[in-house]
Amino acid sequence: MTGLMTPDRGKRYASDTIQQVQHRLTKSYTSAPRRTALFVFLGVLKALLLVSWLVSRQQPKSVSAVPTDIQQAQEVRKAIAPLASLHAAFSGKDAGARNQSFENIQNDILWRDTEGNVIQAHGGSVLFHEGVYHLYGEHKGGRTLPPGSGKPPSIVHRVDVIGVSCYTSTDLINWKYEGLALPAGQHSDLDPSKVVERPRVLYHEPTQRFVMWMHIDTGDYELARCGMATSPSATGPYRYLRSFRPHAQMCRDFTVFKDDDGEAYIAYSSERNKVMHVARLTQGYTNVAMTFTRTMVGLSREAPAIFKHRDIYLMITSGCTGWQVNRAEVYFARDPLGEWESLGSPCVSRSHMLRETTFYSQGTHVLPMPGQPGRYVFMADRWLPQALGMSRYIWLPLWVVDIPQAVESPLRGAVHAQQRSIKRNKFRSMRPGPTNMQSLPPVDVVVRWQQRWNLTVLDAPPPLCADLLRSQSEAVLRDGECAI
Repeated sequence: MTGLMTPDRGKRYASDTIQQVQHRLTKSYTSAPRRTALFVFLGVLKALLLVSWLVSRQQPKSVSAVPTDIQQAQEVRKAIAPLASLHAAFSGKDAGARNQSFENIQNDILWRDTEGNVIQAHGGSVLFHEGVYHLYGEHKGGRTLPPGSGKPPSIVHRVDVIGVSCYTSTDLINWKYEGLALPAGQHSDLDPSKVVERPRVLYHEPTQRFVMWMHIDTGDYELARCGMATSPSATGPYRYLRSFRPHAQMCRDFTVFKDDDGEAYIAYSSERNKVMHVARLTQGYTNVAMTFTRTMVGLSREAPAIFKHRDIYLMITSGCTGWQVNRAEVYFARDPLGEWESLGSPCVSRSHMLRETTFYSQGTHVLPMPGQPGRYVFMADRWLPQALGMSRYIWLPLWVVDIPQAVESPLRGAVHAQQRSIKRNKFRSMRPGPTNMQSLPPVDVVVRWQQRWNLTVLDAPPPLCADLLRSQSEAVLRDGECAI
């Protein structure tokens, strides 16, 4: 019968309809651009909500290697493909931003890889190996679950484990997705119901293998173990080995650090986050040595990030407030297994709230810039608890600046010593009693806010406030551009 809707006729009908809509929208946009843009936005939003609701009404499919949330995301993506192509045709832009190249690190926006997909590397770290930066992080692209979900019930918002993502770059700006270096399901520790956080990778030269450490936990954060995996390739795939509690102690937020001599160390928040433990890793980087140090006792610090400047070891930490922001604090030590003392907050800004909240973020890693002593990149996460996969990355320039000593210049040394004492004493976590300024290293750590920046910014460290003239100091202080 001629009245039947055949597949070919349906395709022609859909094509004609899209052309008519494009023509009408183009004509309307010419006469009333704002109203037309609002109309298109509301129409697309309604369509997305309808598709999301329809997908949520579908019964779960059989269990497979791909988590259900990813399946649903793929179904939504396929369903809205016609809308995306319509938007691309109307705006003249590629909706996926595929193969787009960037020139700056831009904070507080969704980062996309070279294929136009949102980068999923939360709680991440970077390994520089053979001229290439490797970014590892938590893939949180699934649905965010509320507290109380799962077994045992989660105490915070969470996403079922998908795996550890790996991205590569040669400029720290444009990132290529290499896939899941460690996918979920390989081991019971990697079950979607578990917690896999803060992956860190070390390269062990004697065996030419890469060793990945991570925090393994349950939703109630009572398991508190360190896990590890190895691979002959930086991008993986990694073979999961095991998890354990170092020295039979809780292991929650942690980091690993490789020293110049090849020795490696682990620092982890333990004893219900009340104490920071530091231990040396054994040969091969797959276990911990017998002895360890208890430091920052009773100070409840987490999210450690260790780096080194000359012969001084530095560690940026955060407070323990879950997904909520708090003030960062820098500690230093002459030996990783020695006592760690506070240097105060590294954040400089004219905004009190930015300083007190670590720019509304939580630190995760400090990357030394190859061949640039004293120049680093401070990596942090701006968590969105109710949509963890949409959390932003905050990467900022970090400097370790030299502080004049009284022996070199008595007047300048005295001024700087007074400034440092004031800065340190603002912290409640400081131990009571007089401050021994002689024990402080002749350096300070500075992190400065930049909305958009590239690596050339590191060539211009902020001046010391005490070295500026009064008029200069007031102007620079107002803009939060000087240290101490």
